[in-house]
Amino acid sequence: MKTVQNLIVVAAAMALLGASGAEGGGTLADHEVTIYGSANIKSWSAKVHQLNVISELLVEDGQLTEIRKVRVEIDVEAIEGSDGRAMTRDLHETFNKENHPRIVFELKEILELEAVENGYRIRASGELSMAGHTRTIELEVDGEVLDDEKIEFSGTKTMLMTDWEMSPPTALLGVLRTRDEVEVEFRIVVAHD
Repeated sequence: MKTVQNLIVVAAAMALLGASGAEGGGTLADHEVTIYGSANIKSWSAKVHQLNVISELLVEDGQLTEIRKVRVEIDVEAIEGSDGRAMTRDLHETFNKENHPRIVFELKEILELEAVENGYRIRASGELSMAGHTRTIELEVDGEVLDDEKIEFSGTKTMLMTDWEMSPPTALLGVLRTRDEVEVEFRIVVAHD
């Protein structure tokens, strides 16, 4: 479950990469971030209901030309498990919400910003902090300038909870064991100021 939340942060961070119009900052216009995982008994998911984005992008003549800054913050409290309050509580405990209430992605470098048919292919590296641990990750994101005022970013990121020293949760006296790997799917739309 912790890995799922990590993936959500990654998705949010990628969406922030496209937050700007002309030159300047962008604001979140829309988002869908879902974390998918599995356990020895069944699959599960979690949704991120709210996130904050700080970004600086350059759009010239309707083309995304530069990504200068991206910071995505997710309050762990905004993550809700698909199986109700107990699952949500377990997710929050996995992220150590009391001591580390936020998940943060900070862009460090754009490795590739390539125009492709119907948009852009973006590869970036940055630091993802969760549950008190920070790791450098690489992301691949699809981007599309929707109009002069909005940019959409989407993608999928697979991660391991143990990479952030989180233990996959268990339930029912250990009968239910969450697998280490989670996948985050995201679609984020940013409107520039």
